[in-house]
Amino acid sequence: MRDNQYLTASIGHITDSDIAAAIRYLDPTPTSNTTGESDDTVIVVVVSVLIFLIAAVPFISLYLKTS
Repeated sequence: MRDNQYLTASIGHITDSDIAAAIRYLDPTPTSNTTGESDDTVIVVVVSVLIFLIAAVPFISLYLKTS
């Protein structure tokens, strides 16, 4: 219980510049451009769909032969 009271009391003197410095320390290279991640996601989705379609071709051809 004392530790919680100590932490609460010590937070009161933190300034905005201290918070900004902590954020810069935790994430030293912030990026506003996140297209690299979305490009990777698109590539993974396209490859997954192609693999599914290639795997489905034998089943589709087998279905067409039996009907």
